[in-house]
Amino acid sequence: MSKIKFCGIQPTSDLNFINQLAPDYIGLVFAQNSQRVVNFEAAQRISQQLHRKILKVGVFVDAPKNLIASLVEEKVIDLIQLHGHENEAVINDYKQSFKLPIIKAFGIQNQTDVLKALHSPADYLLFDYKQAGSGQCFDWRYIQNVNRKYFLAGGINRNNLKQALALKPYAIDLSSAIETNGIKDNQKMQTIINQLRG
Repeated sequence: MSKIKFCGIQPTSDLNFINQLAPDYIGLVFAQNSQRVVNFEAAQRISQQLHRKILKVGVFVDAPKNLIASLVEEKVIDLIQLHGHENEAVINDYKQSFKLPIIKAFGIQNQTDVLKALHSPADYLLFDYKQAGSGQCFDWRYIQNVNRKYFLAGGINRNNLKQALALKPYAIDLSSAIETNGIKDNQKMQTIINQLRG
């Protein structure tokens, strides 16, 4: 069964309810231009309030290494997700330095993008629409033969979740689909969890 990640958790999110739902992962976004950005202190508070079983993913776009290092040292995050121009050298350096699993995100527009992604030294791939956070899907036919562990993001909601799961991704990654007016919606999160876990 595919795992589930609720991305873009914020201090306003109902953390007690999220603990009850127990998604496999939550995402803490440190990208300055994101409407879901959290700062170090907020991320630390969220991390401390969430159940230990829920793994916390730090989401970064070309972030300074010292920011990631401090989050790792303080045990605020358990995985590192990279959405910027981080190349293979950077990924290998982070794997060496931080000893945490690395997820590398790729915006998919065609088959070539997928082939490029498959060469990444990251522990997990993340396939998304070319404009991350847009709530739009790319053409999933491009990834139907991928045999590496990947997170599937971009426009997944309760209406197309079944098709998404048919691809057998390692994890489903949701953000705007579990929000109402930019705030995480308990009812929507519950619905998705129920659908996913039957």
